[in-house]
Amino acid sequence: MSVWKPWFLVVTLFVSAWAQDVGSFATLDVDFGVPTGRVWGRYVMSDGATVRSGWMTSQDGKPIYAIAKLSANRTAHVRGIVYSPGCALQVFDIAIQEPRAYRYSFACEPISQIEIRGSIPVRGRLYDGDVTVEAKYVAHWAPELFKHDDGTATEIPLGGSARLDDQNQFQLLVPDLSRDSLAGAPDHGGEIRIFVRNQESGQIVDRWRFISQDPKLRRTRFGGIPIGLIKPDSGVFAFCPIGPVFAHDEFGFAVRPEVRSACSP
Repeated sequence: MSVWKPWFLVVTLFVSAWAQDVGSFATLDVDFGVPTGRVWGRYVMSDGATVRSGWMTSQDGKPIYAIAKLSANRTAHVRGIVYSPGCALQVFDIAIQEPRAYRYSFACEPISQIEIRGSIPVRGRLYDGDVTVEAKYVAHWAPELFKHDDGTATEIPLGGSARLDDQNQFQLLVPDLSRDSLAGAPDHGGEIRIFVRNQESGQIVDRWRFISQDPKLRRTRFGGIPIGLIKPDSGVFAFCPIGPVFAHDEFGFAVRPEVRSACSP
């Protein structure tokens, strides 16, 4: 019997320490519900001393995303943005004051779609193969919501994609964010960025900068389209490729776009 006592004591102490560690933290389950498409989100946790951030996605059909090991005190909060195609943006701000399980449930508020029609001057080597055009919304108001700014842009993939036709034009459906109480708020600001993705590699190979002949139109921070300009009768937007992100040739050298001279500086 005496041989087993030290091991029993060690196991007991380990279990007690583990139980105490688990009991000192809180968890937050983000319930995505039954979305019409993939759900995307970002959260920032702060407890007065530390800040932690992360990205959330619904994967493999799992409706719950668990944020674990949250510090619990009177200043601790978890703030987040959640989006699903066809739904308006949702935000949450949950005070984490006790070491227990918390829950947030995403409620989809349907929102109408609008079409972006765009064109580029010419194609380059980056567009050889199967490439598609997609859009992301940049929430410039995110640092204000999170009460934290680490320089990371909160870019929300809007879902859907399109292809360039023979005239280097595309038509892409996106949510009408001007009707979204968050994205369309005049004091919030935001823009829609356009990217090109290679379907074979899955990598983004180029980004497009929105260009306009209107001198009164102020350029956006990332060269995207201001939310207020996207209307049913907005016509065709002109874009200028601004360079590859991950595009490399067979020898590993970066592939430079060939259309810079075709765009205004």
